[in-house]
Amino acid sequence: MVRQVVWNRRAVVKFEEIVAYLEAEVSVKVAMKFVIKLDDLIEKHSKISRNW
Repeated sequence: MVRQVVWNRRAVVKFEEIVAYLEAEVSVKVAMKFVIKLDDLIEKHSKISRNW
């Protein structure tokens, strides 16, 4: 059974706020690393969930 992560509207808004904050207060590079890391974690979770 394939599982999928579904983001609700609030989660999307908060994610966008976090990325915007990182870009403005830290750096674009850090924001991109955050996005990539989160994407990797979601992908790993999806793969693990398929094995259940």
